[in-house]
Amino acid sequence: MDFKDRDYDFMLKAIRQAEIAYSLGQLPIAAILVINNELIEKNNNSQAENKNYFSHAENILIQKKAKEIKSAHKSGKNIELFTTLEPCLQCFGSAVHNRLTRIIYACPDPIAGATNISPPTKWYKKRWPEIVQGPLTKESYELFMKYMEEHPEDWGSTIDDYKEMEKRL
Repeated sequence: MDFKDRDYDFMLKAIRQAEIAYSLGQLPIAAILVINNELIEKNNNSQAENKNYFSHAENILIQKKAKEIKSAHKSGKNIELFTTLEPCLQCFGSAVHNRLTRIIYACPDPIAGATNISPPTKWYKKRWPEIVQGPLTKESYELFMKYMEEHPEDWGSTIDDYKEMEKRL
């Protein structure tokens, strides 16, 4: 696969943020918000810390920067989300509703990934972002697997699903 250098650079920043989360004992999933090639914000998953399912890296980031995203959309700017793991339905829906133009993810999520769905209506089709499986797939996968294997009580058969997916990476 041929990736833009900038995609690699931004995804590397997301991976570094995920590594920081891992070093703090948190789930190593991170996201980066980029507007017109400028890094606006980075965040990591804080689901364990906040004790709720809304605290995914992408969702937190979009909520935190909603005003900037809306302003950028109204100005016709390019709004991109780089994330180390394919967004779930919740985060993907938030990205669509907030008019992000492009989503780039490193590692597919065989359990909860939602980027393969089709727009259900014309309204969604007009707002559907470009979706790219981007660079650093292996690095993101290895970091996430390392965390899951260290916490098998939380992941159960999900670990097997990820190991099966690895054969297709």
